[in-house]
Amino acid sequence: DKEEEESAPPSLFAGQVLYYFEHDLRTKGLHRFAMVRYYGQLSSQHLVDTTGVELWKDSFDELSHYSILPIARIYAPFAYAKYKMGNRLAAIPLEPKFHLN
Repeated sequence: DKEEEESAPPSLFAGQVLYYFEHDLRTKGLHRFAMVRYYGQLSSQHLVDTTGVELWKDSFDELSHYSILPIARIYAPFAYAKYKMGNRLAAIPLEPKFHLN
């Protein structure tokens, strides 16, 4: 069903990195993390078209333990623009061009 496809949850989440930090565990070494605030999901998350543009709320979710992300899990940058209808944000995934170690 096309409507079910359009309302399926996204596999990636759009967000903004607030800062990076390191944590040194004596037994397992140095770990690098990012503190991320995620854009809110719309009640019916969907693609705008077949190019991969997704719509998100133009506001952030509350920070939580999910906001702490190992930097290796940051997938790629994205471009964003205000969407014409309502308080929405259009997120356009970009090709990863860098690697965080």
